[in-house]
Amino acid sequence: MLCGGMMSGDIIEIAGASGTGKTQLLFFIAASVACGSEATVLYVDSKNAFSPRRIVEMYNEGDTFANVRSSGTSHEQILERIRVVDCCTYEDMFKLLDELREKLDTKPDWFWDDLRLIVIDSLGGIFAPINGQSDGQGNFIISEITRSLVSLSANHHLPFLVTNYAVSNKPYGGGNTRGTSHHPRFLSNDQMRRHKPSLGQSWRFLPTIQLFLSMYKEEEESLLVGGGSWAAAVEDADENDEDDGTNKAATGLISSALRSGESASVVVEPMVYTTLKGRTYRLARRKLEVLGSHRTPIGHSCDVHIGGPDVY
Repeated sequence: MLCGGMMSGDIIEIAGASGTGKTQLLFFIAASVACGSEATVLYVDSKNAFSPRRIVEMYNEGDTFANVRSSGTSHEQILERIRVVDCCTYEDMFKLLDELREKLDTKPDWFWDDLRLIVIDSLGGIFAPINGQSDGQGNFIISEITRSLVSLSANHHLPFLVTNYAVSNKPYGGGNTRGTSHHPRFLSNDQMRRHKPSLGQSWRFLPTIQLFLSMYKEEEESLLVGGGSWAAAVEDADENDEDDGTNKAATGLISSALRSGESASVVVEPMVYTTLKGRTYRLARRKLEVLGSHRTPIGHSCDVHIGGPDVY
């Protein structure tokens, strides 16, 4: 997908709606990088979603990390290589960027000497309160922070991996679809997508690679609102799912619907995977698509299975 993986100077965006598994994918990537030879990861958390327990589960149970475990590396050592920083507002981000410049220049300890990746989860969440402000101040702030990210990435040869939330794509579900401007025959792939990344066109061309993580149509249909308690269950599950990428939400919704006499149009059978240790996990299938790239074919996509200790 990345034509050589994450390279120094890359800014890679993973966008997607809530519950598609963005954060789980970041956990897996952070753990994978931390398993490298003395490599460290700075994890910038804007939504209090970082879970050491989940990192430990992935490392201790995942087949991907079997060789690293056999070498004697413990999960405590992996967690020590992932340093978490809270950053909830754009003011926090400005302060963090100043600190990053200083520490990347001075290398005060071993962590900064071995830093190989900076993760921001979620950049879209940090920008959300100011995105689209009518006075243009929000766009100016976003532009300044983005320029700093690009500068840090290029000057220190560090890849940034950031997440962005998705918003409803109006041409898909709204407007007059009878006219040529909104008829499916005349819509591009971007316009036909149910959701699109937030932050708009001004941000779109800044990431080196822009990826979009989404559910398949069949799973989305299994979450269709049937009315009444079904609709409430959808909203509650989305709020409580913590973007864990599994289809626990779908299972709960289906059970709720059956109890209330409602029904889903489609029930998605989850993929089941058994690890080398003999534990069985239920996985959710997602589509990972390239929306924009300086080196990867746009439109290229693959399946990603999320929910167990590995990402397949």
